[in-house]
Amino acid sequence: METLGRLLSRAVHGGMLQGFEVGSGSTSLLVSYLFYVNDAPIFCDADVDQIGHLRCVLLCFEAMSGLRVNLSKSKLIPIGKVARLSILAAILGCKVVSLPVSYLGLPLRASFKAREVWDGVVEWVQQRLVGWKRQYLSKRGRLTLIKSVLLSIPTYFIFVHVIPMAVAKRIEKL
Repeated sequence: METLGRLLSRAVHGGMLQGFEVGSGSTSLLVSYLFYVNDAPIFCDADVDQIGHLRCVLLCFEAMSGLRVNLSKSKLIPIGKVARLSILAAILGCKVVSLPVSYLGLPLRASFKAREVWDGVVEWVQQRLVGWKRQYLSKRGRLTLIKSVLLSIPTYFIFVHVIPMAVAKRIEKL
């Protein structure tokens, strides 16, 4: 993955790929890729040239590392309206999906403040609590389960999505 990271960084610094900028002024950061274990979301413009350069970077990575990038498992996720989307997908040889999608267990949407993002979390909490109520657990046992299991899922989501106050109150009430 270090090799792929260096190849992508060189492509970005060479102007062949362009990510997105986070922040402003001297504290801005250009994000063009992220790595998570054996997964790598790569961000670039929906441009035939950039997609072609990305394909070349991936082919170079395959040649240098001996590993094969499985593009049939890869997905092209457009943000906004994208012209010639089928051509871009054909260049990469991957599928096209649209938002909302799930990535690493988190729903990704255009609006990160959307309340419906939390519906799955609230439903999951409800199902767990119903299952635990069927078991004969002491108050202390239920409290331990709540602290160790139930709080981990909302905490995971909070790293990506803003939790609306109404959702937080609903989870607390449950």
